[in-house]
Amino acid sequence: MVKKNPVNTFADVAASEGKSRSWGIVGATGILGGFLILSFYSVIGGWALNYITKVATGSFAGQDSDSVAATFDAMLASAGTLTIWHTVFMILTAVIVGIGVTSGIEKNS
Repeated sequence: MVKKNPVNTFADVAASEGKSRSWGIVGATGILGGFLILSFYSVIGGWALNYITKVATGSFAGQDSDSVAATFDAMLASAGTLTIWHTVFMILTAVIVGIGVTSGIEKNS
């Protein structure tokens, strides 16, 4: 078992094969890529949670498409609403990942 971060793992594997430790850059790009993907999808996830809540509470009942579009525009115009739902999404993600790591990966290692 390696138990190292991606940068050191790539660098060590490259060194063990007689290659440059600069391969650690590949591990760093993987970390950066994951961060950028999470940055994008966490915003969209916050939007989805907001809409799920509105649907579950019946807020859209009887509204036409223009009213729903106006609700979306109002959400986008409210930095507070976006921040709250983004934070809720990130907390849920952290809890799910934490549960998955401790009861899944760590249990089997």
